[in-house]
Amino acid sequence: MNLRYLTESYIPENILFRDKQIEQISKSIEAYKRNGKGYNLLIRGTSGTGKTATLQHISQQYNGFIKYVSGINYKNWTYILRELSGLDYRYGDVLLKEYLKRLNQNPHAIIIDEISKVTDLKILMQKLNAVYRATQIPIIIASNNIHFIEGLENDVRLTLFFQPVEFEPYSIEELRQILNERLKLCEVDLPEEIKNLIIAISKRENSARILLELAYYCLDNNDFDIASIHAYAEKYKDTD
Repeated sequence: MNLRYLTESYIPENILFRDKQIEQISKSIEAYKRNGKGYNLLIRGTSGTGKTATLQHISQQYNGFIKYVSGINYKNWTYILRELSGLDYRYGDVLLKEYLKRLNQNPHAIIIDEISKVTDLKILMQKLNAVYRATQIPIIIASNNIHFIEGLENDVRLTLFFQPVEFEPYSIEELRQILNERLKLCEVDLPEEIKNLIIAISKRENSARILLELAYYCLDNNDFDIASIHAYAEKYKDTD
């Protein structure tokens, strides 16, 4: 039994039920490769709808052409640009200038996940605006905030012109298939009544993340008590 397939660190080779979204993201990148101008995308959906897994999957598929960073880990615009560029300049203006030089020599697409977690978001968006004006590389951002675009400054909004890519919540049957596939990879199974309970809780919260976390909790702790599962679900939801 290998429970790593139920953790967030595992990126599936096949992302279930997100073919349309993967196609939309790939079109932006391919457009840049063909014509030197990509579409900027806003990956939009509530937590647990597969945004992060899909973006990391896309990053792996394009093997180095995409630089991925998450606002969870890098919450300041200078830290984000340092991670994207691989440069370590102390001053932000110098960092941006040198990053633009590097991008024009060796372009790559940018993905910023969980962008709403960035503390100086307004400044970051201004810097991304400058990056796009100078390079036309595709900038792909992800947010749980469905009103993200409306909060942007006019110049940034009109220049970057983000096209939304919607991640709708999974259906009950989709959640069931996701769970069954991960359990199969782990070479383990759960009692049917526990599966139904986990799926019902996950559908209520519209989160495949909770689905996998509850399955992991049950198997790792050998705990299939219904009250315990409900209690852990509430605790996990509060933490998340």
